[in-house]
Amino acid sequence: MAQKGNQQKHNSKETEDELRENRQKIVVIERLQQLRKRRNKTQAYMSDALLMSQGDYSKAERGLRSFSPYQIQQMAIVLKTSMDYLCGISDDDKCYGRPDDL
Repeated sequence: MAQKGNQQKHNSKETEDELRENRQKIVVIERLQQLRKRRNKTQAYMSDALLMSQGDYSKAERGLRSFSPYQIQQMAIVLKTSMDYLCGISDDDKCYGRPDDL
């Protein structure tokens, strides 16, 4: 009986982790889309800047595939923001630590 209780706790933990991960993906996607549009960048422009196909970029922006940490870093540079903002750690969309002309 104790094993069943432990299994349920384990499954509950996995579910919590999956929910947290899904919420994080949604934050990245929403912030990326909003900022890309505010900066007047197209999906084609972003996919070129990230050296990926437009189809793959579109899938990632819809949550059907993931961006790598390197790609998120490059998006932050292209959109003149921070990785912290894109990942939902900060609510300040201004970049820091780099000259404005990057």
